[in-house]
Amino acid sequence: MYYSVHDARRSPMAVFAFFSGAGSNLLSVYNEEKRLEKIGERIHGKIVAAVTNNPNCPGVQRVSETDIPFYAAIDSRKFYKERGKDIKDRKTRYEYDEKVIEILESNALFPDLIIGVGWWRIWSDMFVEYYKNRIVHDHPADPFEYHGIYGIEVPREAIRRKATYMQPVVQFVTADGIDNGPVLVRSPPIEVLETDESQADILWERTKAQGDRRIFPYAVHQLFAKGRVGMGENGTVYIDGKPVPKEGYELCEEELRSAGL
Repeated sequence: MYYSVHDARRSPMAVFAFFSGAGSNLLSVYNEEKRLEKIGERIHGKIVAAVTNNPNCPGVQRVSETDIPFYAAIDSRKFYKERGKDIKDRKTRYEYDEKVIEILESNALFPDLIIGVGWWRIWSDMFVEYYKNRIVHDHPADPFEYHGIYGIEVPREAIRRKATYMQPVVQFVTADGIDNGPVLVRSPPIEVLETDESQADILWERTKAQGDRRIFPYAVHQLFAKGRVGMGENGTVYIDGKPVPKEGYELCEEELRSAGL
């Protein structure tokens, strides 16, 4: 037995985007939303709120140039500093997340889906349970093979390992620990052409362009918004009624291109 994460009859699907950096993945989801609106597509996701914990990050400027109706900058470093707490303090993490929920709900904002698009904070268990099975984020490679490795360190590690390819993923966030949630989808294999760690930034950009910035919009607009994603009681993910292996459903080029991505 499983239930649909989102009812496609409620459209557009309300998406909250949480970001800490450049905001490129956020823009990829937003731009696809605008493209679908332009061609008259009725069922899709709509970013109705953007939240950052870093008011000085480049993504803030990018968000300001969109028509996303709600934006909040809740400085996490300032929040911790005012309380004299270390950034890893769990109680303060809980309080920060409580503040985020309070701000959103005081503005009558209730998400169908939350996307962590370059969100460099760990959500508290309270936050994850509050929005259970409605939070996803991306990872630049198989999160089980590259567990505990993040950002630019992932392509650097792939080069060290002499990996032949990388596959960015969209993964559910759970209270079972960082990057332990089931993977929804993964990109087609992206060949690792680089041989030196100094070239990690080149591989990083290529995996974003060929992977993250295509599979995240696909997951949001073609899967979640259309009611195609289900969740079983045991944590098994379903797409179109079929169980997805823990490593995720591998999207092929044909699927992405047919969706305009």
